[in-house]
Amino acid sequence: LILMGLLKPFKAADGSWRPWPAWLRYTAVALGLFTIATALLGYIGLALFVSLQVVVTGTILVTAYIGFLSARAISEEGGFANTSIGRWLSTNSSYEESALDQLGLVVSVAINLMIVLVFLPLILLMWGFQPGDIEAWGYKLATGLTIGSVTISVTGILTGIIVFIIGYFLTRWFQGWLDGSVMARGKVDTGVRNSIRLAVGYAGVALAALVGVSAAGIDLSNLALVAGALSLGIGFGLQNVVSNFVSGLILLAERPFKVGDWIVAGDISGTVKKISVRATEIETFQRQSV
Repeated sequence: LILMGLLKPFKAADGSWRPWPAWLRYTAVALGLFTIATALLGYIGLALFVSLQVVVTGTILVTAYIGFLSARAISEEGGFANTSIGRWLSTNSSYEESALDQLGLVVSVAINLMIVLVFLPLILLMWGFQPGDIEAWGYKLATGLTIGSVTISVTGILTGIIVFIIGYFLTRWFQGWLDGSVMARGKVDTGVRNSIRLAVGYAGVALAALVGVSAAGIDLSNLALVAGALSLGIGFGLQNVVSNFVSGLILLAERPFKVGDWIVAGDISGTVKKISVRATEIETFQRQSV
């Protein structure tokens, strides 16, 4: 431990080697000196206990740290797309790079939760806690922790998240099937296909969110009251957003133009590349996206 605390394992940008963080370095040296002192004073059992705890707990923490680093790498932009699963999804599905990045964030959060749920009980067991105590704490946390009039259930929250994820992927699959198998064979106009696909996507995600919230055990009536109380204040602050959203719905419904058309909007003219509820993307003659 003393030698480990004196190492300089980190390489700086200028090429020099930096030591461990001060708190970790001092802790390692202090534990090493404490173990040596207790052994010299005749407290062999205490020295063995401290040595065993440091080695085993350190191994668990290092393994968990590697898992956290892996989760952070997956959550970075383009990280999940470079994994074998991400490459398979990119090849065999219609997911764009942005969708894969969002999926990478979900996977990263799941990995972090799994690390905490697996390694925290191991550390508690190593430090003398009984399995029954850990099981009782886990059961209480999973079934519901009451704070005032609010009950927080980890199981309910995880269930709601899983239900939403399943609903999201089902919606994406149904969009692809409807667009590629039904409307493509019926030779439906491209603009109509785009409008229907976007409408189905928004409706499916909204439905998945409502079912997920209900599965999480959240009372929708209370949520409606909160939403009603906040709607007035949010309405004033998001007038432009709501206006753009409504305009997007009108464009999708009436379809005055479609993808591939050349349009003029004020001082901007170009080819329509994408129509969505939030915005319409136009590529100008100079190959600039607006």
